[in-house]
Amino acid sequence: MPAPPRLLPLVGRLLVGGEICRSPDHLRRIIPYLLSHPNLAAALSSLYFPLFPSSATFLHNLLIHASSATFLHNLLIHASAAFPSPRLSFAAFSSLLRSGYLPDHFTFPPLVKSASRLPSFPRTGAQVHAQAARRGFLADTFVVNSLLAMYAAFRDAASMRGVLESCAEVADVVSWNTVVFGYAKCGEIGNARRVFDEMPHRNGVSWSAMVGAYAAAGELDVAREMFDRMPAIGRNVVTWNLMVTGFARHGLLPLARKMFDEMPVKNLVSWNAMIRGYAMNGEMDGARELFDVMPRRMSLS
Repeated sequence: MPAPPRLLPLVGRLLVGGEICRSPDHLRRIIPYLLSHPNLAAALSSLYFPLFPSSATFLHNLLIHASSATFLHNLLIHASAAFPSPRLSFAAFSSLLRSGYLPDHFTFPPLVKSASRLPSFPRTGAQVHAQAARRGFLADTFVVNSLLAMYAAFRDAASMRGVLESCAEVADVVSWNTVVFGYAKCGEIGNARRVFDEMPHRNGVSWSAMVGAYAAAGELDVAREMFDRMPAIGRNVVTWNLMVTGFARHGLLPLARKMFDEMPVKNLVSWNAMIRGYAMNGEMDGARELFDVMPRRMSLS
């Protein structure tokens, strides 16, 4: 349906003239049309929410007109997931349920993100997980991956593993990588390696996760072994940086410098890791020497 003749000029005045920045009430006149213009709704929501973090006016007005669609509820859940108060996501979710319409597979990932930011995370996260399971969305890989990331972020290794095991049929390489990272974050390197070995498919991220886990734990011989075994196509600047950082952090400066010099591509992180390694180990002359030959474009970035 084309926009009403006066809708687009009105939006233009609001945005160009800055009226949207002065008062949320200007949007009331166009909210009824947003259901028919999802792209416009998304753009206005992305602009508006950061400007009025303490106001629920836009949320309230949109929900009044969103009772006939899941789309706007999802839009609001997604927009408010980055809000200072992620509780607005749950207000939108409650409104969706009260409206009699069903959530879909786009509803839960941002809701999970919001749950992970709440002080009551363990209880709220479990409730969102239960809602997704009860409504059959654990067959959706994107939803599963959001739950895995949530539990990994909060170091709940048992729940994370439970999700992977119960949803193994829809798990993809991102799912497995998330669990490897999660175990590594929990300091459970043995479990991280077990999951890595069980992976049906691996990519460069999978190998980098294990290299980083071993390097951070000080198991540098194993980290180097994993580094040498990983397919060359997956060995990128991130993996090289992990090795340089690991050797430098544990005082093995000659090995760190050897890795640094062998790097096919270096970025700012590479240079900083090596310079910091010299400084941390009291080798200030080495740090200064390397800083002086650092490409100027990196030292200024």
